[in-house]
Amino acid sequence: MVKWKQFVLNLILILFIIVSNISVVQADYVVVDWGDVIKIKSILNYRKPGDQAPFFFSDTHIELYLGENPPKELNDSYDRLLTMFQAFREKVIGMREGQTREFTLSYIDAGITNQSSILYNADLIYSVLFEEMLYDAAYDPKFELTLTHPLVLFPSLVLLFGSVFLIANGYHKPLIERLMRTGSSKCHNCSNPTNLICGNPSCRKFVCSNCFSKQGCPSCHGNKLIERKK
Repeated sequence: MVKWKQFVLNLILILFIIVSNISVVQADYVVVDWGDVIKIKSILNYRKPGDQAPFFFSDTHIELYLGENPPKELNDSYDRLLTMFQAFREKVIGMREGQTREFTLSYIDAGITNQSSILYNADLIYSVLFEEMLYDAAYDPKFELTLTHPLVLFPSLVLLFGSVFLIANGYHKPLIERLMRTGSSKCHNCSNPTNLICGNPSCRKFVCSNCFSKQGCPSCHGNKLIERKK
């Protein structure tokens, strides 16, 4: 039995080490990062000071480059490649494919200086849907665990069956007893749990009834034992 117990404990330890040292696995999703080219759907509404509600401005599909100046090969590959302005690009960084993100920017963020523009002096209210990754500049795998992921499911099953095995064979009892002792008041002499204390006002140390029965209080040799008030 001892060998089986050691085997189960070693197996659980190995699984924890394997899972904790995983650094790169296949991505469960893609995210927007600098240098990428993505296809987005952008709905733009605007609101000027004093307006009670925003007004619709546009609903467009954009092939967006996440940077200032697209490389020539990307310009040649995409006919409608746009860069938008910096504040807009910063807002879509980190989006997941299929995610919608809503944010508000000012006309100053967009660099609108023409006072005849309908967007001048307005808040720009965007709703952006990340539809597709067209070009991933630097593939950066992201790791996301789910309850059915093998790295969760397999260790969970081993932990479950290992726990059942240990409990069925009584190996859990010393651990439970130790946990019960931890956080409990302990005898100053033998460290066993106790709620009794020496009755000597100048002592008041915890003493279990077993130690007290031998010679009174082991610390001051007092002859009175009382229950500690909670």
